[in-house]
Amino acid sequence: MSEFFRQFGELIYAAIGFYAMLLIRCAIISFPVILLILVVRRLALKHTIFGRCLIWLLILPVPFLGRLHIFYETKLLTNIFVNLQGICFEYYWISCIYLGVVAILLTTSCIKNIRLSKYIKTLKSLNVSDTTVYINEVHMTPFVYGVFKPRIIVPKYLIEPDVHTFKQQGVRDELSTIVLHEKTHIRQGHLVFLAIWNIIRILFWINPLLFISTRFLKEDLESACDRSVIRSTGCSPIDYGDMLLKNLKAINKTTSMPGTLALFGTTAFSSLKKRIVCITQYKTYNPKRIRFSVVMSLLAVTCSLFLIRSISFHRINEMNIISVYNVTDMETVIMADDTELSATASFDDKYLYLDADLLDRIIDLEKYRDKELWIYFGGFYKLPGIGGGGEVAVVTGNDIGSGIIAIPYEEAQDTLVITLLKLM
Repeated sequence: MSEFFRQFGELIYAAIGFYAMLLIRCAIISFPVILLILVVRRLALKHTIFGRCLIWLLILPVPFLGRLHIFYETKLLTNIFVNLQGICFEYYWISCIYLGVVAILLTTSCIKNIRLSKYIKTLKSLNVSDTTVYINEVHMTPFVYGVFKPRIIVPKYLIEPDVHTFKQQGVRDELSTIVLHEKTHIRQGHLVFLAIWNIIRILFWINPLLFISTRFLKEDLESACDRSVIRSTGCSPIDYGDMLLKNLKAINKTTSMPGTLALFGTTAFSSLKKRIVCITQYKTYNPKRIRFSVVMSLLAVTCSLFLIRSISFHRINEMNIISVYNVTDMETVIMADDTELSATASFDDKYLYLDADLLDRIIDLEKYRDKELWIYFGGFYKLPGIGGGGEVAVVTGNDIGSGIIAIPYEEAQDTLVITLLKLM
């Protein structure tokens, strides 16, 4: 039992260090990616609403960049990312703190979403334009919530207007427009992307730009939604903007629930002003062209994921190297050989076959005639420096002759740590 707990502890140690290292790597990469998105959004796509939405897709490949070969192939990246690998294992508390914060943020987010979901289930429902909406007693902005089963929530004042608000027919028309706005969020996949964004934001919590950018992301999604609703309803941009202002005045304080997209987004004057100005500058557009742009953008993201996979280390990589250790003098003779010696060596389930003449040229066997040598071979690695398994063949220098020699070994069984490490 003590051996089990020892191996389990080793596994936890390896898993925490490994995943913290990958997440911190990706978090570092997310800094320039977010800066690029913000710059392009501000300059090149300033007047292109749907283009501003699509540029946010650049964040999607970032969580898959932690295993790139290039981290180990250039001096600059090696100094940054390989040294980070050593830090995560040597200063273990850093890895624990990083993953601890991730766990706390994820737990807090889940609790908030569970509470909101339970609250929504208690609300009364109403059919508006063949759509089920839920009536919120709280005086706040309409919003849509849920990825798998989206639900539209509207405040009670929209359903039961008083005499000082709007004419009854106008209220019905505006309520239908509001419902259509929220349905457009669902149809365009905004809730799915926002959920992915929130997960990425939590996983890379050390990047404050991800939290700062959330407001800009929601602004772009709302603007794209406004454009779609204006086009589909034929509503005048001025009337649509006027509807936003009138409804906003009816709410004392507009808030946006976590994980939701709200009609009024934020009450910040600058954000509202930009949105109204954007609405008044509405120009007709070709929906087929927009759909084509969306498809091509998603295709580009998919292709980039396949490209990333092709230039990254696999989950399990064969370790085709041979290491030689002098047990007698506690000395490493060959730390890692992945060229001549490994190329001429082979093994089956009983013997390691080695070219003794080549080994002699590499390490000068004369110095090790009376020494016990352990020859390590096989095994796997997830990333250079992170792996395990492998076999050990034991031989005395005096027993190494010439030509191809067969050194017996006992095939080791994978321990619990090695087995689970392969699955990580």
